[in-house]
Amino acid sequence: MRKTLYFKDDDTRLSFFQGNYVTLTNMRDEDIEKIIRMRISPINISVHTTNPDLRVFMLKNKRAGKIYEYMKRFYENNITMNCQIVLCPSFNDGKELDRTIFDLAKLYPAVKSVSVVPIGLTKYREGLTQIEGYDEKSSKKVIAQVTKWQKRLKKDLGSNFVYLADEFYLNAKMPIPGASHYEGFPQIENGVGLMASFTEEIELAKKDLPKKIKDRNVSIITGVLAGDFIKKISSGLMEKYENLKIQVFPIRNDFFGEKITVAGLVTGSDIINQLKGKNLGDEAFIPASMLRYGDCVFLDDVTVSDLERELNVKITPVNVNGFEFISKILGII
Repeated sequence: MRKTLYFKDDDTRLSFFQGNYVTLTNMRDEDIEKIIRMRISPINISVHTTNPDLRVFMLKNKRAGKIYEYMKRFYENNITMNCQIVLCPSFNDGKELDRTIFDLAKLYPAVKSVSVVPIGLTKYREGLTQIEGYDEKSSKKVIAQVTKWQKRLKKDLGSNFVYLADEFYLNAKMPIPGASHYEGFPQIENGVGLMASFTEEIELAKKDLPKKIKDRNVSIITGVLAGDFIKKISSGLMEKYENLKIQVFPIRNDFFGEKITVAGLVTGSDIINQLKGKNLGDEAFIPASMLRYGDCVFLDDVTVSDLERELNVKITPVNVNGFEFISKILGII
């Protein structure tokens, strides 16, 4: 992997400037006071649970249990927070999830939003606590539980407040809610509501499409999770333009393990190993989220140039933006 990925970062300054999520386990009282004094807001916090003992166990840090105490101080001093709960079956789900949502809702509106995302399990788990991932049945159970909270909080707070990651709906084979459900997408950088936003942009972009385009033969490279979603969009475009050919290649994650299905964790080496020798057309598109922000390097230090050389095709990164996606696929920008 890239050398920088071996460093564990929990810096509240990066939370403010870049949107990183922090656990606050390295915070002392004077650090909390400094955040309040300097008005470092908003802060993105990985809460996971408000049960002190459970949080200490989950994070293997004796200071982890002070999270709610810190958050109450932020609340009292009008520091805005966005929170995430990485959900682990049999640990912080069920009644523990109810407790956490209830506790965080008491800090509204300082706690602006809460995302619930499923734990990502790599194949490198030797010596670690045994945890199962979320399948169709367990994902449906989480959706039902959080939906009840959303209805209650919409009535009490005027906001859904808590939002589920797209993965839960995809795993459950259930429709992703429409854009209005996400109330301005406060957690979109955490991948929550990304597909709803993308779909909305695609539909808007379709209203202003050209009648004709030049002949196009392109490929789209993505993760397994988004594969069917991208294929559906691509089919719609090919129905409109007879001279447009789009191939979609969902990449199996051999680097981290097949349970990792999101596009942002696909490595360059996996793309090369699975697509080398294939006819990818005139141009291949990848999500920009596969690359280091502002750079052309994958998680495994493979570069876009390496990919182009190995696959013998032009590689173009595309942001998760429906307007940009349509324009680049059709070759109209």
